[in-house]
Amino acid sequence: MKRCATVIFVLLFSLVAIAQDKKISFGFVAEPIIPTKLFRITKDVKTITDSASMNQIAFTSTPRYGYAFGAIMKIDYSPRLSFETGINYLVRNYKMEVEEPGYHISLSFNEDSYEIPLTVKYFLRLADKLYLSNAVGVSLIMIPGSVMTKVVNGAENSEDYFIFEQHSYIMRTMMPAFKGGFGLNYRTENSGQLYLETYYRLFSTYYDTRLLYYNATTRTDQVNVKIKSIGDYFGFSLKYTFPPSDFIKRTKKQQKK
Repeated sequence: MKRCATVIFVLLFSLVAIAQDKKISFGFVAEPIIPTKLFRITKDVKTITDSASMNQIAFTSTPRYGYAFGAIMKIDYSPRLSFETGINYLVRNYKMEVEEPGYHISLSFNEDSYEIPLTVKYFLRLADKLYLSNAVGVSLIMIPGSVMTKVVNGAENSEDYFIFEQHSYIMRTMMPAFKGGFGLNYRTENSGQLYLETYYRLFSTYYDTRLLYYNATTRTDQVNVKIKSIGDYFGFSLKYTFPPSDFIKRTKKQQKK
């Protein structure tokens, strides 16, 4: 993991170093995160027979919609080839459910992380100002920490007491991810560039999620139930980059001085 992070940072610094005579532009990105079965982003269901109540207990983990936003830096090596990096903040939402005869309990929580992407893009010209962008690359994902959420009903010693709790324990503080997608790029000379792209990020699991469920009425008692919280996601990306001309002019003036 440390080697991967070192390689990504070295690549970033190398790109910036060799891009001094290239066009560099900065901008913003916003990305809705969409769970879809087309990209193996599905719910995880685990069914257990409780030894005390003899009930069938179904635990379900469902990825929900999320979002990401951040700042980007784009280096143009030619009209058809560019490199892109930056930093993004990601929030993904999940819903956990437990069901047994007469009871259906759910809780929601979110997992946040930070991303430093490194993407290479190749463009195909479709019209005077319109291009088709094709992107592939890697990202360094940084995870702040573990997450805990619970739902409690009644007093602990009462007959109607129940508790449903999830712990998502962090497995790694940093991890790599694959990133790819395609979309449209609209270019102007003086007003910057606009991107509308689809994207897909492929992760390894970086949370070890465990569930706890106790119901005093049915005497159901389940501890340390392991369930998946899916990390992969698909979505759309809306980006805008400012024109690079002002930055380039200032750089040339400083070189003349």
